[in-house]
Amino acid sequence: MGRQTVARFAVIGAGNGGRALAGHLRLAGHDVVLYNRDVGDEYEQLLKPIAETGAIQLVGAIEGVARGVEVTTSLETAVKGANTVIVVVPAIAHQPLAAAMARYLAPGQTILLTPGRTFGAYEFLSVLRASGCAHRITVAETYSLPYAARLRPGNQVVVAQQKDWIPVATIPAADVHGVVETLRPLFPGLLPQEHVLYTSLLNLGAMFHPAGTLLNASRIELQGGGFPFYTEGMTPSVCQVIERMDAERRAIGARFGLDLPTAAEMTSKAYGVPGDSLYTVLRANTAYDVGRAPESLTHRYVYEDTNTGLVPMVSLADLVGVPAPTMRAMVELACAMTGTDFWQTGRDVRRLGLTYPDPAELIAVLRDGHVPGSAS
Repeated sequence: MGRQTVARFAVIGAGNGGRALAGHLRLAGHDVVLYNRDVGDEYEQLLKPIAETGAIQLVGAIEGVARGVEVTTSLETAVKGANTVIVVVPAIAHQPLAAAMARYLAPGQTILLTPGRTFGAYEFLSVLRASGCAHRITVAETYSLPYAARLRPGNQVVVAQQKDWIPVATIPAADVHGVVETLRPLFPGLLPQEHVLYTSLLNLGAMFHPAGTLLNASRIELQGGGFPFYTEGMTPSVCQVIERMDAERRAIGARFGLDLPTAAEMTSKAYGVPGDSLYTVLRANTAYDVGRAPESLTHRYVYEDTNTGLVPMVSLADLVGVPAPTMRAMVELACAMTGTDFWQTGRDVRRLGLTYPDPAELIAVLRDGHVPGSAS
């Protein structure tokens, strides 16, 4: 990897992806500060091992010991002075994080949500504006993390594979090329897209995670999860349900003139694996071997991906008159099995202010980041 201009990155979230990103950026010679909130035992588990050793060890697709990563539980310390703030937390935390971050941002900073899930960049920008941040900020989103990665005890991260296909888009839309120029030396798979509706509708987590968890509920509740999620959990019938949901996702995209790839095609592109169906692609993808089923239904696979994936997609489908019966049924199933009303807690497009049934008008709003009620 060639050397590049040294920049300062703030990585928000010290889980699997956050720690992999912090280590990778530091190995490339950048200044990196890794932030995680200090709540309960999160500091002990996530930041203390790095603070004590001063290093993050990456093994697998990326090898090396990244030394000199700064760690902090102060969001102000993390954000101030960073050229790029990379947010690697569950998407259900985007809203409170944006509200807390707004006071510390400066003009010209870039915030990258990886992933943004569905309408993550627009929601984040909306909350920044509502929280008093009037600066010119770029908010970017990728459809997924750039790696398949898992933590090991201490300060080690296993990077099973770096993805070859990572679509990215920004608000304002024209800023995407600057983001790609900054990050492509580390992530060659970054592909600039015209607007965030495209990346928002590539949300694979919304397809895979709720269905894979809820349709394996008996096994999860009886044995506490832990089985290989993407192979043993993704049986042919589960994959058929996901493919039905996926067809509805693509129909929503088609209503906006978007030719979206299938879930199988996205997985094949990202990981370089063959297959003519979702079932065969998942079984061929060894990078997914690190993925284990959750221990219970009270997991981000249900709460994050229903709230920030299925609900916004179904509400968008309703707005533009596209049937989405299987996705709707999955939300209803999640509500019934958890006792949570995801229709009330999720990113419904009406609560986001994206009430534009004309596709061209909605895309225009997402391009320039116009937030109703603000001067942006």
